[in-house]
Amino acid sequence: MSEEGVKVSKNAVFLMLAEGIRRLFSFVIVIILARYLSVAHFGIFSLAFALVWIFSVFANFGMNPLLTRNIARDHSQAQIMMGDVQILKVVFYAATTLAIYGTCRALSYDALTVHAILIATAGLFFQILEDSYVGMFDAYQRMEFSGVVAVVKTSAVLLVVLVVVNAGGGLLAVVTAYLLANVASLSASVILSRKFIGGLDLSVNRDRMIGLIREAYPFLLIGLVWIIAFRVDMVMLSKLRTEQEVGLYRVSYSLFEVLLVLPALFSRALYPAFSRMLGTGDLDGTRRLFQNAIRIFAIISLPMCAGLYFLGPRFVVLFFGEKYAASGPVLSFFGLFLWLWFVTPAMGWALTAADRLKLVLKCNVASMLVNIGANFALIPLFGFPGAAGATVLSEIVLMVSFLVVVRRDYRLLSVSQIPFKPILATLVMGAFCFLLGSWNLLFVVAASAAVYFLVLLITGTLGKAELDLARKMLGSFKRG
Repeated sequence: MSEEGVKVSKNAVFLMLAEGIRRLFSFVIVIILARYLSVAHFGIFSLAFALVWIFSVFANFGMNPLLTRNIARDHSQAQIMMGDVQILKVVFYAATTLAIYGTCRALSYDALTVHAILIATAGLFFQILEDSYVGMFDAYQRMEFSGVVAVVKTSAVLLVVLVVVNAGGGLLAVVTAYLLANVASLSASVILSRKFIGGLDLSVNRDRMIGLIREAYPFLLIGLVWIIAFRVDMVMLSKLRTEQEVGLYRVSYSLFEVLLVLPALFSRALYPAFSRMLGTGDLDGTRRLFQNAIRIFAIISLPMCAGLYFLGPRFVVLFFGEKYAASGPVLSFFGLFLWLWFVTPAMGWALTAADRLKLVLKCNVASMLVNIGANFALIPLFGFPGAAGATVLSEIVLMVSFLVVVRRDYRLLSVSQIPFKPILATLVMGAFCFLLGSWNLLFVVAASAAVYFLVLLITGTLGKAELDLARKMLGSFKRG
């Protein structure tokens, strides 16, 4: 394995451990809150953070991926660039807060919803500053620091939420718990940064900052259209239907998000490696790294698709209770398309690392427009299942757009790389799930996983090359 491959593997393992803990804790928090709050209040909680996440793009102003890319290429920029970015973010945050309040007034939200949104907005201040530190840690390929920050934040949320629930606090107290957790994780980021690179250079240089804004602008546009496509469905659901449907949709998506940890982690670990390789013109190395990643993605994602499709409704009732049973079919639908979220981000980060920002922006705009149009068409007809359909449709558009370019310009993917053997193993596993029907859920999961890996071994999918790759990944983690 190349040096970059070892770094990516090690970083992926670090991120997988930390993000696995974070996602597990986050999932537990969602279960606690969904059961504790009414469906309507859980919907308001979900709406508040969805709206703030959309506006967070303006507060961050595309600085985070720019920070990662530039520092990865030249470590000497770290202190000055971090200082500039943090000063600019404070300015952008002030403007963003006014925009969020204006949006609440324009959409005529009730007082409880407005108060929840404004508390979440206060927490956004600490979040955007923390994001800069995480971007810097990623640039140095020190993902263990990023992992520590993620675990600190989620642990703090879980602790404060448990206190709020035990004290009988309401919706606003729950949202405040997230604000306090953002303060804790930012503090951890600052402590790690001071030990790692020292203090920041907070000198103000007008020309330097204007240059940063110009350079970050394409990242801002890409992030904006992506986050709108990712979160606008909840905002539209709240206006076109009810807060109850927002709560039902959030439950189905929360289980789906737990599994999205894997594509998010591997894609994030690939980005600095892509930036370094493409920055030095190593296209062959980029192809090998990308193709290996896609092969592993197929082996990981396809069985999860089958598991969610057949067992999704049972998981919803198990974790959230019968009041959310209507979310089950939507989770099954999402499961069919989980593999999209593995392939698309990897292609997007490769194109971003290659400085194809205008192209990435155009593809994301097309996806966003499809998402908004499909939500307007499908939500009034089908409610929150229509929002799920719009999400999947927009992701398909984005994947196809990226696929055309990476095949044409970089030859990163070819028809020969279609994962036929993992597809066969997944079909066998799916048939096994179907035949077991309503047997004990834990047994069905364990038995289906065993069948999948048995078919992989029989068909030679998990051959010497794959096993060697796994050993090297574990070895790189131990050496780290």
